[in-house]
Amino acid sequence: MTRTRESIRELAERTSNGTLTRLFWLHGTRQLWVEVYDRELDETLVIPAEPERALEAFYHPYAFASADAGRQTVAAW
Repeated sequence: MTRTRESIRELAERTSNGTLTRLFWLHGTRQLWVEVYDRELDETLVIPAEPERALEAFYHPYAFASADAGRQTVAAW
């Protein structure tokens, strides 16, 4: 399945100390991820999240980022 804007759903968003944290879900799958955008660094950290722990990853993304070797960092949003 190819990702399209229509199939990606934003489930939650919050802002704190210059970072924007968002939780996404690929509709029709169990694939979720958290994106943390740091405005000061102009970088986005993408963290895969298990469905059972998605909200925990959303509220504590750096704890999941340090534990997840498969994370990605992208230069711009």
